[in-house]
Amino acid sequence: MLGFIKALLRGEAHDAPPLTPPTFSSPIVPPEDSPATIQPAPGDEDHPLFGRALIIDYIDAQDVASFRRISVRNCYASGNYSYVAARCLERQAHRVFRIDRIDSVACGVSGEDLGDPERFFVPAPPAIGSRAGRLGRKPLPHPELRAAIRALITVARADGFIHPSERQVIQSFLKVAGASLSEAERGEMLQRALGLNADCEAFYRNLRIMFQAGEPLASTTIAAMGDLARADGEVSDDEMFLVSEMIRKGKEHDYRITIE
Repeated sequence: MLGFIKALLRGEAHDAPPLTPPTFSSPIVPPEDSPATIQPAPGDEDHPLFGRALIIDYIDAQDVASFRRISVRNCYASGNYSYVAARCLERQAHRVFRIDRIDSVACGVSGEDLGDPERFFVPAPPAIGSRAGRLGRKPLPHPELRAAIRALITVARADGFIHPSERQVIQSFLKVAGASLSEAERGEMLQRALGLNADCEAFYRNLRIMFQAGEPLASTTIAAMGDLARADGEVSDDEMFLVSEMIRKGKEHDYRITIE
């Protein structure tokens, strides 16, 4: 992938073999769900996790463990607990899962471990123009850096999986670009970004926000592609497209981009 990125910077074409996605085991579910799990599941299409395919390891109120695929409909708080409302693919029905009872959460496409469930399901900031935004909820700080992280995550996840070495690259980038932040702030920023949907429309939106910060952040972000290349070694067609678009947008802003 490193040669591919350097070729793009020179304006040359480059071909690379696709990366074969990993394989996964079938989820396991109990004979029936607990009554607390079977209840109406309110949906919210504006929620950033809406439609996200996940695999969760869940322990219900009767201490019965289940391993199942879900499609998120909403995340919300009720009383002293937070919940994930979802469509369970194994049951082909709506279910509600208490977040503190979710032992692990993984990407339903790649199987990638998404970290601490309680941090993963933290509500993201409202979109501009959304009801929450109109009510005046305070936006998260450092929007340009958050956008840069999401752009890198989108590229790393384009082949369906963020490899551990790629995650380390993104963490290293965050330490440099977010040097003024505390370790806790950087950790929160990364976990929140990992929980958002990564699609092409969001990628372009993140690029627009990132470029508002000027050349230093944009050049550092694009240069991080070189480290991602060394970490991964191969490149899929989707990765090719996203990296080329990131470089093209950088050139449109006349930013100086170098990759060693």
